[in-house]
Amino acid sequence: MPFTQSQILDIKALFKESVKDIFENTEFVGHLTNLIAKNIDKKFDNILKTYTARCQELERENMMLKSKIDNMEQYTRRNSVRIFGIPEKNDGNIQAIVLNLCKDKLNVDLTAPSIDRVHRTGPWRTQEKKRGIILKLTNHWYKDILLRNRYKLKGTGVFICEDLTQSRRDLYKHTQQKCGMKNTFTRDGMMFAKVGGSKHKINSLEDLENVK
Repeated sequence: MPFTQSQILDIKALFKESVKDIFENTEFVGHLTNLIAKNIDKKFDNILKTYTARCQELERENMMLKSKIDNMEQYTRRNSVRIFGIPEKNDGNIQAIVLNLCKDKLNVDLTAPSIDRVHRTGPWRTQEKKRGIILKLTNHWYKDILLRNRYKLKGTGVFICEDLTQSRRDLYKHTQQKCGMKNTFTRDGMMFAKVGGSKHKINSLEDLENVK
């Protein structure tokens, strides 16, 4: 049997009054608020965990990509060295200057065909600046010969080192600061440090922090 219009109005009034009574009950409202807050917190925590895990995954992928790019860049430098300390006076034929250095100071009879490219680094400013020189050789063997004989340059103000990527040069500086210049060296683009009679391979700042 359908409700009359009067009954419907009474039911609406009763429902409205009941709802009003419920929400005027501070204990109920407090309990409901806590339930809603806990539910929101739980959902927010789940969302935060999901995004945190994703960010960590992206960070790992980014580090892996950076490492791969750095390795590829270092590979292109496998036959290159950097020379520092050569004055820039009469710098017209830098190749001849490098060949004379190798012959007169290192006793290495390097020839022009063994050089792929040779040039100064960075823009010229003053002759006193003594910009570094990048020497790219045609064979890895020539590079090893130069590095094995670079000790002969001691006291000349000129020194030779491997041509490292920027990130590896930065890591090399940090390693020198912690372990000392004499205890830090590179080999084929890889970093090593001697501490307490042990040799440590340094691939990152984290590796360096673990060196005791």
